[in-house]
Amino acid sequence: MELNKIFNIFRSFYPFYKDVFTQGQKSLNHELEHFHNLIILILLFEIELYIKHFSICEIETENEDEKDKIREMVCLLKQERGELNKTLSGGIRVTLTRNRLVLIDRIYLGFDTEYKNIDSQTNDILCYSTASISEGILKIRSDMVDFSLKEGNVYLPATASLIVIGVKLIRILRSKKDRELEKLDKKLKNDGRFDRKILHNGDVIYKQADFDVKNIQTYFYDLRSNKSQYSLKNLLDSTINSNKDSIPNSKVFILYTRNLNLKPVFRPEFYLMAHFTAADVSLFSDFEEIKSKFTVLNKSFLSLNTSFSYRK
Repeated sequence: MELNKIFNIFRSFYPFYKDVFTQGQKSLNHELEHFHNLIILILLFEIELYIKHFSICEIETENEDEKDKIREMVCLLKQERGELNKTLSGGIRVTLTRNRLVLIDRIYLGFDTEYKNIDSQTNDILCYSTASISEGILKIRSDMVDFSLKEGNVYLPATASLIVIGVKLIRILRSKKDRELEKLDKKLKNDGRFDRKILHNGDVIYKQADFDVKNIQTYFYDLRSNKSQYSLKNLLDSTINSNKDSIPNSKVFILYTRNLNLKPVFRPEFYLMAHFTAADVSLFSDFEEIKSKFTVLNKSFLSLNTSFSYRK
């Protein structure tokens, strides 16, 4: 251990941690990786300071040749920053870079098919109908630092307090606006239109206090002329188009965030429900492409234990 460069660099910075490895052999490798994370965070912090400094210099400098030199320097620093970021453990890297504000457009979609039986093995689909209701949900992700490593070890490292300071300082330098998120949370907390819920992981969720079920939208689709229109893709596309301008709460949340100059990540979520999934799902024209996404339980198609991404 005395020959390990990372350990000795860390010990030279913080000599009072010199006996940390007396905890035992089991946690030694994990602690060493957290030492590595801390040193990388120190280097990243210095790089962020220089990037900020040169960015100000570029604005204040009138000479174009000097501006070009400054831009080149900033470009090199950002390249180095990118390489250092890659060496951080996954949990800390995500905590350092992620946008903590997420605006979810959640749609609950029920659908049902009508078909006729041609023979013992074949059904001919005639039409389908949908019923959907939507709501906007604002999520403020926790500011807790994720110390998890690739192996899934989530215990609190000896360097925890120093890593937290490093992450939060770098987030401030990168303009992640954590302070504005605190203001947003206080404003929404005092708005009687929304329920506030804290999840087990520390995330805060805001949603409509009184969910109005009268806003259900229903549609009917005749498929006798073109049965290929009945697909998961078309089902989701048509629902997105019909709901995109009418998600309750979303406009209010956007107004709140704009006032604090915050830009949330937008994420649509679908919850699909059907009466008889063995028929409703298997008749999708793109069923062969999507069937691996489902689990079969009691002859029904389910995806309760997982979710899958959809792109238009």
